[in-house]
Amino acid sequence: MAEEKHIEFNYGDVEQFIQYKAGENLELSFPSGVIFFVGNNEGMVLCNKIRVYKEEMGEQVHTKFELLQDNNIVGVFFEEPDKDLQIILSSDDTMFKAVFIYNVM
Repeated sequence: MAEEKHIEFNYGDVEQFIQYKAGENLELSFPSGVIFFVGNNEGMVLCNKIRVYKEEMGEQVHTKFELLQDNNIVGVFFEEPDKDLQIILSSDDTMFKAVFIYNVM
């Protein structure tokens, strides 16, 4: 079973760069909320927790982003299961929220 990592990030915290290795289980919590940017800034989802993990459903395997607001799922996104990700945690001074951005490596 993959190791679980838990990270808490608040608006105003120092920017962080996180390397997500394919197959890891990562849970990020954002007490003041977070802006999750969809695709190439095609839209955004507001939530306060993000789980990133490998999911296997039958023959389908993918990396799943589960976006939660008060433990209710508000969005789900998928990436290739064998790709590492670079995650950037930052702050947005217009909405006073943390920001979650990722790049596929």
